Amino acid sequence: MASLIYFFEAQHQVRGQIILGGVASIVLLPARWIIIFLSVFTVVGGTIMQVSGIYTNCFCYINSPYWFRLDQSPGVNVASDTQGQRDASQGWLILGIVATVFMIFTSYVAWLYQSSMRIKFREEARKLALSPP
Repeated sequence: MASLIYFFEAQHQVRGQIILGGVASIVLLPARWIIIFLSVFTVVGGTIMQVSGIYTNCFCYINSPYWFRLDQSPGVNVASDTQGQRDASQGWLILGIVATVFMIFTSYVAWLYQSSMRIKFREEARKLALSPP
């Protein structure tokens, strides 16, 4: 299994840069650029759609054309939600808190792991530096 993984993720080090080889370079590098392009497109497109008012919600219907002409704005529809929607929002609040705590915990565990890996690396580097050639 390890040799199969190495075949698909073969790496060669050239002047401090890791260059993928074999099947990995044919598949992963174009996929990387496609993912980067799609993420930039989503960020820019989503921002433009939000500012232009394609996404609207029940709390505020004031879109970007009315930002500087508030006297002509359609106004704000207050309390257009139902009691069921208000009750459901409490569940979303709890879910958001749980997700935030999970991310904090995961980040802390990752920080502990990288810290232990740094210590192990320093020990191994010190052993290599002290060993005779």
